[in-house]
Amino acid sequence: MKKTILILFISIGAFSQQIENKMKTHIVNPKKNWYFGVELSSNTIKSNDYIENSAINIGLSAEYYFHKYWSIQSKIQYYKTEVAYSTQATFLSNGTMPYQTLFFEGNILSIPVTAKWEFKINKNFRGFLNFGTALNIETESNYEIPNVINPDLSDFPTEYFSLNLGWGLNYNLSKKTALYFSYTINNGGYKGHTDEFLNSFDRVSRNEITSLGLKYNFKK
Repeated sequence: MKKTILILFISIGAFSQQIENKMKTHIVNPKKNWYFGVELSSNTIKSNDYIENSAINIGLSAEYYFHKYWSIQSKIQYYKTEVAYSTQATFLSNGTMPYQTLFFEGNILSIPVTAKWEFKINKNFRGFLNFGTALNIETESNYEIPNVINPDLSDFPTEYFSLNLGWGLNYNLSKKTALYFSYTINNGGYKGHTDEFLNSFDRVSRNEITSLGLKYNFKK
């Protein structure tokens, strides 16, 4: 699905570039403008040790350009996540070791706020990098822990902040309308800690979200 979205974006961009080449192009400067958008996303879950699941989601975005190439962007995203593992050395943050095997499945309402830097590729076609944080709220949390009747879930937060990093492409179809492609990694949601020989790490949810979106400037 990620490849399909990227190929679709590049095809639209190539077609638009052909139109641009046939007419005098106005280079869009988005500074001091708000853009509001809707996006279709492919969510790939990377924190399940046994299977890589994916799903399709719809999200909303808002973006303000305070510079020709810099903006602040926020989104509302709702997606599924999972954490699954089996090990003989899994610990909670308090040092206890009750869970050697755990499966978590939940739904996340995520609100990332990121700084975005764009760089010119050709005329109104730009690439970008974005970085920031996201507030994540687990609206549904289901745990399956074998051989544990009353599991202690107090170490597993249902609300948390996470690092949000990504890159993408942006194409201004006009002064008011832009098409964008983005790839974002969202890590968060502590679900245990693993100690192995020469390797120690937290078990967290990890989602890779690939989006194709359309944004619009309502300013007259």
